[in-house]
Amino acid sequence: MRSETTPFWVTTIWALGFFMLLAAGIALYKGEVKITRNTSYSRAEQPEAFWGWVGSYLAIGAVAFIWGTLHFGPGG
Repeated sequence: MRSETTPFWVTTIWALGFFMLLAAGIALYKGEVKITRNTSYSRAEQPEAFWGWVGSYLAIGAVAFIWGTLHFGPGG
């Protein structure tokens, strides 16, 4: 029997994807990725590291968001 609400794992995957895509958008807007307090990568100074992090945010975020969206709904 299917439940009336979306399972927790679907909401978690969907939120992970959403926030990773949001983080990638903010990084693209600011031109900087801050990894830790002391480590940040700038698009102008370190383009390889910057695009590596933004690309991984976009790839993982898109897969998680799409996967969560496909399973969203009653019963998952």
